[in-house]
Amino acid sequence: MKAEPSDDFIERLRALAEPTRLRIVDVLKVGELTVSELCEILDMSQPRISRHLRILAESGLLTRHVEGSWVFYRHSNSSREQALISAVLSLYPDADLQQARDRQNLRQVQQKSISKARSYFRRMARSWDSVQQLYVPEKEIEQAIRDTLDTQSGYRLIDMGTGTGRILELLAEDAVEGIGIDSSAEMLAIARGKLLQHPLGHCRLLKQDLTNTTLPGGSAHVVTLHHVLHYLDKPGAAIAESARLLAPGGIIVIVDFAPHQLESLRHEHSHRRLGYRDSEVRRWCEAAGLKRFRAQHLPMDPAANTSVLTAVLWSARKGGARHPARQAA
Repeated sequence: MKAEPSDDFIERLRALAEPTRLRIVDVLKVGELTVSELCEILDMSQPRISRHLRILAESGLLTRHVEGSWVFYRHSNSSREQALISAVLSLYPDADLQQARDRQNLRQVQQKSISKARSYFRRMARSWDSVQQLYVPEKEIEQAIRDTLDTQSGYRLIDMGTGTGRILELLAEDAVEGIGIDSSAEMLAIARGKLLQHPLGHCRLLKQDLTNTTLPGGSAHVVTLHHVLHYLDKPGAAIAESARLLAPGGIIVIVDFAPHQLESLRHEHSHRRLGYRDSEVRRWCEAAGLKRFRAQHLPMDPAANTSVLTAVLWSARKGGARHPARQAA
């Protein structure tokens, strides 16, 4: 007997087979957007857009998350739903006038978000630049991160304390999914502006506590904490939460400073800790069940600068089978 399509599959097709809902799914190819942004892009009222979003979410085609008074929507993370969406959108008529208008409105919304993020970044940039002059250039740290992950590809990434989203941007090419977590709405605004400038629809952002996220355990192959620990009251708790999020064989990459005496960073830049010893970070990693601890110190070249800070990259792995390595060409 010939098998009939499942009811769930039929419901997903019905959800897509409506002009407004198809437009919503098409616009969300860029990543996550708020309800108000979708209203502006599609030029429709919030009740109308919300009704269509509810239908798409109930069918499993979209996911939503609430961040304060804002609600964000994006394509489902399920490969089955993503395949269906891609197949349907690939049949979109060429030179469709409504799609062209939607994309023009989307660009305007993106530009507003980017401008807002840049404005905040400009206000903070002087403070950040004054600190960055004290240690090895960030490009060297970023290369060290890439070198540490050189055998990894096709991984799920969680960036704890994502800040401006730079690590998501840096590693997005090798990640099949990226999640940036931060407790600062202002920082997430910068990160969202950055993600909208690049084809990073597979990355998303969450406003959550780094020591107690709502993400399921074992959901990442790579977890990063880049210049995060020195802001935290309980850095060991953030490492423990990161370890919980790692799948067996996953790797944690931590970047911060070795111990130093710059009290000005505490008073002027809100650093709660003035660096960490290798033994301290090792103890937190081992307490979280992580193994194969490594420390790579990245001091500034004395000939280039009278630096007083040494950046350190620490890494450790969770026990179990490793995520498959990048295949040789």
